[in-house]
Amino acid sequence: MRSTLVLFVSLTVVSAAVSQDLACSVSVNADNVPSAQRDYLKNFKSDIEHYLNSTRFSSEEVENKITCAFDVFFKSSNGNQYTAQVYITSTRPIFEGNIKTDRVSQMIRILDESWDFTYTPNQRIILDDFIVDPFTDFLNYYAYIIIGFDAESFIPMSGSKYFQKALNICHREGNLLNGKAWQSSSSNYDRYGLADELNSPTYDSFHTAMNSYYFDGIDSLAVKPQAAFNALLESLKTLSTLRRENPMSVLLRQFFDAKYKEIAEVFSTFPNRVVYDQLARYDPEHRSNYQDWQNKP
Repeated sequence: MRSTLVLFVSLTVVSAAVSQDLACSVSVNADNVPSAQRDYLKNFKSDIEHYLNSTRFSSEEVENKITCAFDVFFKSSNGNQYTAQVYITSTRPIFEGNIKTDRVSQMIRILDESWDFTYTPNQRIILDDFIVDPFTDFLNYYAYIIIGFDAESFIPMSGSKYFQKALNICHREGNLLNGKAWQSSSSNYDRYGLADELNSPTYDSFHTAMNSYYFDGIDSLAVKPQAAFNALLESLKTLSTLRRENPMSVLLRQFFDAKYKEIAEVFSTFPNRVVYDQLARYDPEHRSNYQDWQNKP
């Protein structure tokens, strides 16, 4: 069954995972920008959407699109210099064996608190790995992260080249005088930490466990539920062990922050509610959520 689905994925689905053709929606909140300057941002949303949805981030031909969203909240402005926080999400379809359903699974759920950039109306936005630009590099970084995660939900380690591109951006931007947001920090989330861990052999087990979570777990629940539940629990056990070994891991925090609601809901059909105690041990930061589901009538 697995080899059949691998072939199916290779021919029809992995194209979505390596797609330059993102289906990205952008929302903008510019309430903190002086009203006299907001007119300069009237094309900001459409500029980003056009760039992300039309740029080829890979050389592969594609058929499908990865659904994602960038919700931008401007924090301050000074002329054409802006600071914003951005909420980035992405999803991938859920399969029932080889059949794509209308249901989706959230892949990424990240709040990036500090995007400092220059934006000029009608500026040309292009993908160029040799140009250092905090505006475009931010978009490129998350495009590569989104594509890499999507790819690896189908085929283990297939996102490596995209994660490396994201780390390369961190290195370029981090070398600038104002590149602090691209450097390693002690905060709960930083771009460098995420990209660095995704490229580190220390986290190889993350890639295989995440793939199994989706491929052997989420996508198999409808056709072989017991095996799928076993795969989910084994994957979560591996990820929990990895997090105990690396309690400050940005990558593991990102995974559980994005998945805890789905994990709790998926196990609502598990025969024994005691499983929620096990889930709480694997993901103690979201213990209250698992307890709520355990106590549902």
